[in-house]
Amino acid sequence: MPKVVIDGIEIEVPPGTTILNAAQRVGVEIPVFCYHPYLKPAGICRMCLVEVEGMPRLLPACITEVQDGWEIYTNSDRVKDAREWLLEFVLVNHPLECPICDEAGECELQNFVFKFGEPRKRLYDEPFKYPTRYLGPLIVHQMNRCVLCRRCVRFSDEAMGGTDWGVYERGYRTIVGPYERDVFAQKYTFNMEALCPVGAITSNIYRYKTRIWKLDFTNSVCAHCEVGCWLDLGERDGQLLKVLHRRGYPSPWICDKGGYGFEYVNHSERITVPLRREGNRLRGVTTDEALEFVAGRLKGLVESGGKVAALVSPHLTCEDYLLMGSFMKEVVGSDYLDYRLYGGNTYPERPAVDSLEGVEKAEAYLVVGEDLSVHHPVLALSVAKGCKEGRASLYLIVTGDSFLFKFAAEHANPLPGKEEKVLEALASVLGGKDYASLLEGTEVSEDTLKAMAQGLQEKKPLIIGGSRLTPEGRVLLKGVGERLGITPLFLDWGSNSKGAFQMGFWSPGGESVEDILNKCVSGEIKGLFVSSMDLFRDYPNGTLVKEALSNLDFLVVHDMFFTETVAYSDCYLPATSFAEDGGTVVNMFWEAKKRNRAFKPKDESMPLWQVALGLSRKWGRPLGDFGTVEDVTPLVRERLSQVVEAPSTLGGVKAAHLKGDIPALFEYPFYRAGMRTDFCNAFVQLVPEPYVTLNPEYGDELGFKNGDIVIMEVDGNQFRMKLFFRDEVPRGGAIVSRGFSDFPITRALKGLWYRGIELRAAKE
Repeated sequence: MPKVVIDGIEIEVPPGTTILNAAQRVGVEIPVFCYHPYLKPAGICRMCLVEVEGMPRLLPACITEVQDGWEIYTNSDRVKDAREWLLEFVLVNHPLECPICDEAGECELQNFVFKFGEPRKRLYDEPFKYPTRYLGPLIVHQMNRCVLCRRCVRFSDEAMGGTDWGVYERGYRTIVGPYERDVFAQKYTFNMEALCPVGAITSNIYRYKTRIWKLDFTNSVCAHCEVGCWLDLGERDGQLLKVLHRRGYPSPWICDKGGYGFEYVNHSERITVPLRREGNRLRGVTTDEALEFVAGRLKGLVESGGKVAALVSPHLTCEDYLLMGSFMKEVVGSDYLDYRLYGGNTYPERPAVDSLEGVEKAEAYLVVGEDLSVHHPVLALSVAKGCKEGRASLYLIVTGDSFLFKFAAEHANPLPGKEEKVLEALASVLGGKDYASLLEGTEVSEDTLKAMAQGLQEKKPLIIGGSRLTPEGRVLLKGVGERLGITPLFLDWGSNSKGAFQMGFWSPGGESVEDILNKCVSGEIKGLFVSSMDLFRDYPNGTLVKEALSNLDFLVVHDMFFTETVAYSDCYLPATSFAEDGGTVVNMFWEAKKRNRAFKPKDESMPLWQVALGLSRKWGRPLGDFGTVEDVTPLVRERLSQVVEAPSTLGGVKAAHLKGDIPALFEYPFYRAGMRTDFCNAFVQLVPEPYVTLNPEYGDELGFKNGDIVIMEVDGNQFRMKLFFRDEVPRGGAIVSRGFSDFPITRALKGLWYRGIELRAAKE
């Protein structure tokens, strides 16, 4: 291995190590603009020039590999002159507006000027100025501040496979940014802002709120999906104002939901005091009065022979599930519990891989039953990475995939409701059985399936089963995995569904949410506790939800906002956000992580574990003496160490009902998927209302134009919405957006995400 001396320090490094990496190993700082550890070296900015003894000119440290015997100087007079010259060149057009720039305090240009000396200014001509571009509710682009490092462009190309963001014009008129769009929001926009070393790309959400040095940062875990990205929560005066992602694990990148989807924490419509129903209105009461009222009513129902159930969001902590489960089972005496409020009817299963790094090492991928970029967006980037670098092949059986399709070797794009039929056909191909009849009505060709089967047999794939798969679909995928010698990675709804499962927050008899709601309709269940979820928004059977809630004797809702579910409640208890109470969560690889509290709960808001503890005390059977969430954590760790067996759920899901002209998939738009996105103002601006998407050719056949207003009819319900064209939608089918609290699209569903719809032009 080559030995080099850097500023008098000798070091031995592996072949291929760059000067910059070697210097980092011995703690020598070399300033950079264009270099980033998770992007390919570009050698653009020349800020990292160093002197190598015997070389006629300075060398860029980020792209120059060391050679044995080199003497390297990172702070010689020649290097200092070069840095000052380069900083002077950068500042020719760069506006000196640090007092009003949101990047001040974390700006790399600002830091370099302080560290390496203020350069001379010899040019006093009027600088070339660009207009500020407000690219929608997420980011602001100020080209005047850009240093042309192209980190944002390279991220767009290397990680995302190219977007409408690039470099055009030349010389001093060079422009970095979107070519045509006035609004830029493409699922991973936050990373482009985070990568910018200066204030050229800043957050519209954080704009002019405070200074970075006035924020107190607390390490926590994202609450939107089960990837479990680490976040640093920036708080000031009880307000969550900024989120940073400063760790390379589990991934160096996060999605926009993780970076920008925290506005609900500070939302003005939060209700932070308990409410009790009196006639047709809800009146504010104290926490003690509310807990006394709830415990008394539940106890009365149980003593009179009534049943009580609890339905809890899959986004909470293990401590919440453990104590609430203990309250229901040990105090109330009920086994009717569930967390699968998005409508899934499967339980978590342990995967063959244990990290995103393991995912990236796969030779091939088979993804079935989920648009990963919507529900597990960082996982989608990991899958795309191997495909983009040419190491892996990707095979999709996903209706209307919105991101990974451009990396796919084969994309079986079936009509809505036919994904599992195509999966069954794939299993038949691999088993040497006839499969042609299985593909009828799916819009997937035999050639596509043959090529997919051949590719999967040539390389050892990673099989990923999405959250749309039914129990029968999971059995099919396991069969495919057995033939290929692979254990599938199954994905679940919610950021802590695996934690809820491990804590035992489910019915031992295997009753699903649908079963529990039906028991509410029949009158067997008299009381219901719902936490942190609007059933009307997210459970895919709004009609059943309405019948169930209308038939209850007593409904308690623990939430942050007044939702339609709260409107049916007899008592409302205010909930905390993920930033206001800590606890344990379990990510998609069954790795336990700790969420830390960034600030105190607002007013009388309480986490679920504290509600359960308070109710048990009012009942007269306290669960224990737990003062803080840390007191509950040892019990959680003990439970996590145990093996939990799930009940069988086969046969519990009905076939997709596709009566109607057009089979449709009801799917969340990206910025409406996740936790409480209806109360993230930026996301509401990006997707203000639901819409229908069709394949352009199919839309033309039906006589529609892109942007038309149409009437969508499903099971006698009519909805007026916009229609858009998208190439990835399978021809002959439609994708209808859902996930809007003020638009009851779930009323059209019957327990699954597929329905048959009819479309006609709306009259003006």
